[in-house]
Amino acid sequence: MRRGQLPAAGAYERLRRLKPPSFSRSLGAKPLRPPEASLAPPSGNPWAGPLPRHLEDGTPIFPYGLSLDEAEAVEPPQLKKLGAHHGKVHWHRNDSGHYLHHGDLWGSWSRGHWSWLERQDSRWWLWANASAGALAWQQGHWWLREGERWFLLHQGTPWGYQALINRWGQGGYERPDGSQLLYSADGRRVAVIVSGEGAALYDALSGEALGYWPDSELPARFKMPLGIIK
Repeated sequence: MRRGQLPAAGAYERLRRLKPPSFSRSLGAKPLRPPEASLAPPSGNPWAGPLPRHLEDGTPIFPYGLSLDEAEAVEPPQLKKLGAHHGKVHWHRNDSGHYLHHGDLWGSWSRGHWSWLERQDSRWWLWANASAGALAWQQGHWWLREGERWFLLHQGTPWGYQALINRWGQGGYERPDGSQLLYSADGRRVAVIVSGEGAALYDALSGEALGYWPDSELPARFKMPLGIIK
């Protein structure tokens, strides 16, 4: 069987007996959709450049980066409240910390840690530390790229990765043609939807299979290609 395919419906009889009443109810309202696989972060990691040693008032700082677990709590700056503007390098301050702003780059000093954010077009990116890849902001969450897919960042890990390993074996995170991930709003469940075949639902942490729906039982809004999901 080609990687990326769901097995024939007959292979899922056990799952079908366990499945909830409908795919929509199981996944829940306002599901989370990862960024498109083609999405690429801005070129260059700002950690490769110089780092500040003092805040605007001269207070010394030691710019240690964030772990991915800590990065999950970071939120992009609210530009309207900060009165952001372009021009020479300058500082902003709010209740959460200090921002060093220059063009599209925002250095964030908060709770003794430094991180870099960048706004490209309408999307925010986060570099938590010098060695971590860029995280993409979407639907109020950070997303981490692993292989050919974007996964929800949770507890410092690509949430849902284990589900694909359990489903397809090592390397299962590689993007099969005609497939898409969707997460429940709380991130606890992840669905793998394969074009023309259906959807399987998994526990996002353990990878345990929770249910299967053939393509004929999926609402139109969940069929490939996915449109705007409400």
